[in-house]
Amino acid sequence: VGKGRTMQKWMIFGGGGFLALLLGAIIGGLIGHFGFPVYEYGHLTRDADLGITQRIINEVDGDNIASYLKHLSAVPHVAGTKYDYEQALWVKDQLVSSGIDDVEIIKHKVLLSYPPNDNPNQVQITDPAGLTYNFSAQQPVLFSPEEGHPDINSNFLAYSAQGQVSGDVVYAYHGRPDDFKHLEDNGVNVTGKIVLARYGKIFRGNIVLEAEKRGASGVLLFSDPKDFSPRGRNQVYPNTVDLPEDGVQSGTLLLSDGDPLTPHYPSIDSAYFDDDSKMMRELPRIPAQPIGYKDAEYLLQKLGGKESPQEWKGDLTTDYKLGGTFVEAGTKLTMDIRTTREVKDTYTVIGTIPGSVEKDRYVLLGNHRDSWSLGSIDPSSGTACLLEIARVFGKLAQEGWRPRRTLKFCSWGAEEYGLIGSTEWVEQNRKILEKQAVAYINVDIAVEGNYTLYAKSVPMLYKTVIEATKKIPNPNPNEVTEGRTTIYDTWLKNSPSDGGRPKIYGLGSGSDFKAFIHNIGVPALDLRYTYEENIGSYPLYHTLYETYHLLSYLYDEGMAFMKSITQLWGEAARILADSLIIPFDVREYASYINKTFSEVESSYKNDLQAQDISLDNFRNAVAHFDQQATRFLDIEKSVDLQDPLAIRSLNDKLMLVERMFIDPLGVSDRADIVNHILFAPSIKDTYASVGFAGLTDLIEAAKESGAAEDWENVKKHLSVIVFMMQEAGNILTSI
Repeated sequence: VGKGRTMQKWMIFGGGGFLALLLGAIIGGLIGHFGFPVYEYGHLTRDADLGITQRIINEVDGDNIASYLKHLSAVPHVAGTKYDYEQALWVKDQLVSSGIDDVEIIKHKVLLSYPPNDNPNQVQITDPAGLTYNFSAQQPVLFSPEEGHPDINSNFLAYSAQGQVSGDVVYAYHGRPDDFKHLEDNGVNVTGKIVLARYGKIFRGNIVLEAEKRGASGVLLFSDPKDFSPRGRNQVYPNTVDLPEDGVQSGTLLLSDGDPLTPHYPSIDSAYFDDDSKMMRELPRIPAQPIGYKDAEYLLQKLGGKESPQEWKGDLTTDYKLGGTFVEAGTKLTMDIRTTREVKDTYTVIGTIPGSVEKDRYVLLGNHRDSWSLGSIDPSSGTACLLEIARVFGKLAQEGWRPRRTLKFCSWGAEEYGLIGSTEWVEQNRKILEKQAVAYINVDIAVEGNYTLYAKSVPMLYKTVIEATKKIPNPNPNEVTEGRTTIYDTWLKNSPSDGGRPKIYGLGSGSDFKAFIHNIGVPALDLRYTYEENIGSYPLYHTLYETYHLLSYLYDEGMAFMKSITQLWGEAARILADSLIIPFDVREYASYINKTFSEVESSYKNDLQAQDISLDNFRNAVAHFDQQATRFLDIEKSVDLQDPLAIRSLNDKLMLVERMFIDPLGVSDRADIVNHILFAPSIKDTYASVGFAGLTDLIEAAKESGAAEDWENVKKHLSVIVFMMQEAGNILTSI
């Protein structure tokens, strides 16, 4: 009996075990068939395919770039005009034909400004006998047929006030605060006078603002041949890249960025348009107009008054008197400015290649599309390169390769008026971009010279641009003959810094990276090829003579430099979009902060001590960030590269670092302009980048006024800097 029961038990349990094994095998098979395969897990942690670099370099085609450029620069494409819309449609078509997955056109209704072409702005001098000399209202056709296009605008400055003013003229050199102080120290009063100032040092809008603050009745701006025609008047466009005597630089006077009618919010159809906004109230209240240096020479020859300093003298045949009076009593200058301000539609085009792993992480490549005239250099050189690198990435995507993260190709509208298209798009997508944008790479002007690379960047992207430039072939055959075979080699030779590497400049304002870095804390990089001369811009900047001939014959015959910038743009984007770990260098950031703090301390320590303001907390916060950045490197080195969650967590921290320096209330109460406490445009020149500009601007204002309230503002801003610096350090090592 016992033996039978034992056998029965064995049969029961043995059979059950067999069934369990069978069931386990079936379940295991189902899991194996429907579960998460190992190769998919490996895909999440796979690093970049470095072979793509050479494919990008090989695929970029100079003939394509030339074809794009010729089309874009054949007509004027001012924002808000029919050509703005037509070129937006054309850019969309090019992106679609390149294999870009998703392309959209976004419309924004914004305040723009135009000259009265049927009755152009007028400037004239009347002598005591009643004889009148009229300044040129339009730039003459010199070479290319497209210079005579019927829709070319007459000379103007956008957002100038309207009005007719007459009176004496004061020469104010470059129109900087120190220049006006020199006039004041020499007994020259600009109140009620028309100010004549030169381009080349600061943003034109700041010149007009400084004149307005001092009671001037109007402003005339010109480009002196000393800066813009150094070879002489007979060696100018179309034979060289230098400015002819009737060439005139147009441009905006808007000091803030984005649509003045909808500050902080996107100018979409449902928006509230506030014609009494702070930005609207800050538009110029005096008329302003650009003139050619032939007319400026005639005017300067008529001026009386004291001699100007030697450094104020240019290359015109005149003594450059300070003015305030005319040589002949009874002479007067009259400005009759009828520039309008109108609400118009402008268009931004966005093309997207979704990432293969992190679709919700964006690397953006951007360039604006609008120009003041034909715009072959600014911006169409950049637009042509954008279309070509989009074509290259589109082809790679069609062949089966996609970057780890999403690429977005952005063609902005209305940049020239005040970064309007990009600012409105960032405002419209702010919440998404704050969480999902990895970096923004801007090419406004691809080629403005052929001397060397010019890069502006946040410190965390220094490593990316340096790494990329070491891979791009040198477009200059003479440099290659000398053994400098890459862009990096010539860049290091022609633009060295104290640190044994090429010089990388800071990001002020002046192009579409501004909203990304200064308002929402997205790391940004700006690239171009530039000239050797130390002037504020290339000579034909914003003139009628930015033609296809200028770029394709006088600057870059064969499109070699355009091709190199396109390759560099693509490789920098690939590094940021395809690297497993986002290649942000926090140690570089720490070094920059240490250096910038030392500069602030050296410049203002005595001023602050006199007000019993200590920098100890600031110094400690800088040291804290430095220590945390070093600790983060150890964390980065030890991360498990096979763990997708660990990788994502590390990348999240890296993306947060720049955001930690964003003050939602704005820097120095400039919420309508800038929110980044470390990188900001100077309040005296919105083109220039100054470290801790909010703090230094407040200190300068307090020194000038001596008011206790202004020194309290310094203390308040210092406390904000300290807090944000500490939090930025903490985020690096938080769990």
